[in-house]
Amino acid sequence: MDGNLRNVRCMLSEIGMPLKDDLVNCDLGKEYRKFVHVSFEMADGKNICCVWIDKSPKPIFLKYKLKTIFIVRSGNSSQPYDAKEQHSYIKTHWE
Repeated sequence: MDGNLRNVRCMLSEIGMPLKDDLVNCDLGKEYRKFVHVSFEMADGKNICCVWIDKSPKPIFLKYKLKTIFIVRSGNSSQPYDAKEQHSYIKTHWE
């Protein structure tokens, strides 16, 4: 998958909801699946995928391109944090 909307739409129509479980299991860890909620809504004749993620009781690290990274959602974007930022964020939010 190259990440463009057309390919995501094709994947969703071909394999449906198991995609969420596969992505969460492989990229975050299956113990975090309960925090991720997905629904599909119609808007202006288009099928929209809505994702809600509950706050985790501990930090979650993303496995991406053979690396493990820490990303924080800020507004409408996701920000990768370096080691210093990561340490400060975790200390502020979980310790």
